[in-house]
Amino acid sequence: MKPLIYFDQVYLLKTGVAFPHQKILIKKLAKKYGWLANPGRSLGIEEKTVPALDEDSLTLAWQAASLIVQGFEDRIGAIYFGSESPPYAVKPAVTLLKNFLNLPPTVFGADLEFACRAGLEAAIIVAEFTQNKSIEYGLAIGADTAQAKPGDILSLSASAAASAWLIGQQVTDGALRFIAASSFITDTPDFFRHQLSPYPAHGGRFTGQPAYFHHLEKAYTQLSSTLSLKADQIAKVAIHAPNMKFPQRLAKKLGFTPRQVEPLIADKNGNPYTASVMIQAAIKQEKLKKGEKILLLSFGSGAGGLALLLEKI
Repeated sequence: MKPLIYFDQVYLLKTGVAFPHQKILIKKLAKKYGWLANPGRSLGIEEKTVPALDEDSLTLAWQAASLIVQGFEDRIGAIYFGSESPPYAVKPAVTLLKNFLNLPPTVFGADLEFACRAGLEAAIIVAEFTQNKSIEYGLAIGADTAQAKPGDILSLSASAAASAWLIGQQVTDGALRFIAASSFITDTPDFFRHQLSPYPAHGGRFTGQPAYFHHLEKAYTQLSSTLSLKADQIAKVAIHAPNMKFPQRLAKKLGFTPRQVEPLIADKNGNPYTASVMIQAAIKQEKLKKGEKILLLSFGSGAGGLALLLEKI
């Protein structure tokens, strides 16, 4: 069994990003919950996005995707939607997105769930479709309006946003070439939500070392060792940021500098779950020079680490 997925002539052509207009200061939220101290300081989060009453992961997904599909509608052959907070428990959001985006009824598609790594998982699936020349273009979307029990520490970071990627075979200036991906999955119950529970539960500190850090380090090591890749050969790194402390600590352990990792977006936007790494990649793509590489490290509770390497054309 090969440890990596290798890609050939697959490109990230366009990215779209959508944030809710509303935000809330974490110090105000902490005061509302009756905390004498502001835990947001230790998390490194100053404020986070808050979806409006009529704004869900589907509407944010449409906003992000509608920015990049114009002119490609009839040529898109697949659409995959990753989310931990889909609008329906039973009904795929891709059926609605297909209509809203005017895509043909012949598209392949599905909703994906793997906590915060589902969006990047969608991108890898679409890239595989494209590599096999089954489709000309495909759409991968990560969107969430993250939920947390009021007063729980998770409520200080759980936020909302979306990112959409247009992936295809035809290279354009400034596109990112897919190089390789690796995955590391175990049964680690760090975060879960039973079917009738209104809010997810988490394992506190257990979500750190045995879950987030272990799985992302394994996914990266598998990728870097197989490709003989060193940290200083990567220009930018997008790391899933449930807060600011975790990705900064992981980056230091893996040998990356703050310049390679910033911005992480969580300090001003919180953690938009599946959209976190995809938005970071969209922002950092603009700062890359031709031939420079960007590494994406996405974590999904449950638990799984996912690493994806791209290069600017």
